[in-house]
Amino acid sequence: MTAGHDAAGHDAATTRHIDQIDAALRARGSPGRAEHEKTYLKSELEHYGTGVPAIRSVAREVASQHHGLSHDDLLGLVDALWAAPVHERRMVAVELPGIYHERLRSQDIAFLEHLLRESRTWALVGWVLRDTARKRPGLVYTWLLPRAARASAVTIREAIKPLPESQRVAVTRARQDL
Repeated sequence: MTAGHDAAGHDAATTRHIDQIDAALRARGSPGRAEHEKTYLKSELEHYGTGVPAIRSVAREVASQHHGLSHDDLLGLVDALWAAPVHERRMVAVELPGIYHERLRSQDIAFLEHLLRESRTWALVGWVLRDTARKRPGLVYTWLLPRAARASAVTIREAIKPLPESQRVAVTRARQDL
């Protein structure tokens, strides 16, 4: 442990953010829902049983309380949330880059792709891409096109909704050219 960092290596501000997020997610969850989701998703992750609208609300609360979150602090927080094997914390980690999209840089796509690969699922990817494409369609198109053949149908369907027609057609064709 270094000065100003916890056992996991997070600085004090990140640790406070994580604790705040975790408490809010737990407070809005239910054990019955947690058990059902874990079974339904065939998930190895811990589940708090917090619904998607509440998860998004928690993410928006973080953004409203921490307007000045820097690029590096954002990625550090996303990484820290993702590191815990908790479904809802990972969902907030997925929401935050969309909320703070103006702080993202083109090279951050590698970091986001790393998280997607680590998740071993395309399930949430479509929604993340759809939300990102609303604000940065070119970024999503450039990332998705070479991966279209490997992406699930639901990922493609969700991701291309906000894209211009020509880009939707190109991604759909790339998916079909298996």
